[in-house]
Amino acid sequence: MGFISNLEKAVRKNYGDIQNKLSFLPKSPTKILGKKQVMGIRRKGVLEQFKDPDILKILKFNNDNYEMLHSDKDGLMLGHYLEFLKQTDCMDGDILELGTYKGVTTILFAKFLDLIKSDKKIYTCDVFTGLPYEDKHSTAKNAVGSFSDTSYEFVNSQFDKFNVSQRITIVKGLFEDTLYKTLDKNKFSFVLLDCDIYDSTKFCLPFIDDRLNGIVAFDDYEQDPNKKPRWGMTQAVNEFYQKINLEPVPHLMK
Repeated sequence: MGFISNLEKAVRKNYGDIQNKLSFLPKSPTKILGKKQVMGIRRKGVLEQFKDPDILKILKFNNDNYEMLHSDKDGLMLGHYLEFLKQTDCMDGDILELGTYKGVTTILFAKFLDLIKSDKKIYTCDVFTGLPYEDKHSTAKNAVGSFSDTSYEFVNSQFDKFNVSQRITIVKGLFEDTLYKTLDKNKFSFVLLDCDIYDSTKFCLPFIDDRLNGIVAFDDYEQDPNKKPRWGMTQAVNEFYQKINLEPVPHLMK
C-alpha cells in the first residue's frame, strides 16, 4: 500500500543488485536518490489532493524540514496516513508503528497529534540494526541489514530535537522478543505496519488483530497482479487475511 515516484521506483527496483556489486554503497537507497531530488518530485501536486488544514500543515512541515528530519516520506502516502489518524482519534487505543527506521513518520505523527490536540500515545518498535531476516517471498537481494543506517540513539535524539519525546515510547528489539512482553495489554486505534519482510509481518499480524480497534495500514503492500512483490509483506498479509476470511481494502497503489 502506498505511492512511489517513477524515479525512486527505478532505483529501488535494481538497488539490491547494484549494492551487491558495489559493496561501498549504503544499505539504504535513500542516499543514492538524493533527498532534494526525491522531495521535489514527491511534492508536486500533493498538497492539492488534501483539503484538511491540519494535514496540510504537517505536509508542509515535512517539506520544510526534510533535511533535519532525514525524511524520505512520500507526501501522498503520508497525507493518507494522517487522514487515518484523524478518523480513528475518537476510537479507543493508541498508535502503534512497527518499523521505526529513522523516526520520520513517528515525528510527523506526533506533530499531527499535537496539532489536533489528541491525547494518544505512540509506540514505535524497531531493532534499529536493519532488517533482521532474509525475505523468502521477495525479489529483494540480501535483505538482512537493509535500512541499517540508523540507531536507537539517533532516533531518540531526533525525538528530542523535534520536541515530541513526551508522546512517544520506543520499543527496541525483535518484535517476537518485545511485543507480547511490552504491549500485550495495549489496544490500538491505528497501526502502521512498516517492517517490509515476510517473517516479521507474519508474526505481527495476529498480535495486531487481537488489539486493533480501528485501522491498520501496510506500508509495503503491493497490489500489481502482474509483478512479483518487492517485499514479502504482501504474501504474509494475503495469507493472514485469507485465513480469517477477510480482504485488505486497497487504498493506494504503488
